[in-house]
Amino acid sequence: MTLTGYFQTMDSVQYQKLRGLNMGSRFAMRWLIQIFAVSVITTVLLMIHLSRSQNRMTQEEAIELKKEAIRNNFRRERLTELQKTLFVEKNRPPDRKFNINVTRSEEISLERDIPDTRADSCKMIRYDVSSLPTISVIIPFYNEALSMLLRTVHSILNRTPPQLLQEVILVKDHASNKDLGETLENYLKYLPKVKLVQTMKREGLIRARMIGAGMARGEVIMFQVRSM
Repeated sequence: MTLTGYFQTMDSVQYQKLRGLNMGSRFAMRWLIQIFAVSVITTVLLMIHLSRSQNRMTQEEAIELKKEAIRNNFRRERLTELQKTLFVEKNRPPDRKFNINVTRSEEISLERDIPDTRADSCKMIRYDVSSLPTISVIIPFYNEALSMLLRTVHSILNRTPPQLLQEVILVKDHASNKDLGETLENYLKYLPKVKLVQTMKREGLIRARMIGAGMARGEVIMFQVRSM
C-alpha cells in the first residue's frame, strides 16, 4: 500500500467513526427531546387534573358553606321567634326567690353587646388560634333564672373561636323550676355544640361538675359560673 493510499484509508476510517458519533449524538438528542416533551405533556396534564380537582373541591365546599349558611339562618330565625315568646308566660318563681330582678333580665337581649374592658396593652396581644387546644365548657345549674342561663350560653358561643369550642355541657342538677324543663330543652335544640345532661337526683355542685367532666371531649375543661 502506498503512503497516499494509507492516508486515504485512515481518513475513511475516521470519517466513519465521526459519522457514527454524529449519528449517536443525533439519536441521543432525539431521545432527550422526546423525554422532555413527554415530561412537559405529563406535567401539563397533571396540572389540568389538579386544577379541575381543586375546582371540584371548591364547588363542593361552596355548596356545603351555602347549606351551612341556610341552616344558620333558619336557626337564628327560629331562635328570634322563640325569644319573643320565651318569657311572656311567667312560668317561674317570683323575683324574690332569686334575690335579683329577673323580670329586668328577661327584658335584656340574650345576645347583648358587651364593651371590651381590657387594657389597651392586652388588646394588642395576638394569639395563634390554630396552636391552641380545644375546650369543653361545663355549666352545672340548679333552679337558675332561665334568661341568665341562656345569656351565659349565648355569650360563650358568640365570643369563643368556633375552632376552639368543642362543646358546652349544661348539667341540670335535678332542677325543679318549670321553665327549666321543656322550655329549656326546646330552645337548646337550635343552639350548636350545646348538650343538656340531667341528673337523676340532686348531686350538688362538685359531683355535677364531675358528671360534666366525664362527658367532655375537649382537650381543656372549663367550669363556668351559671349567671352572666
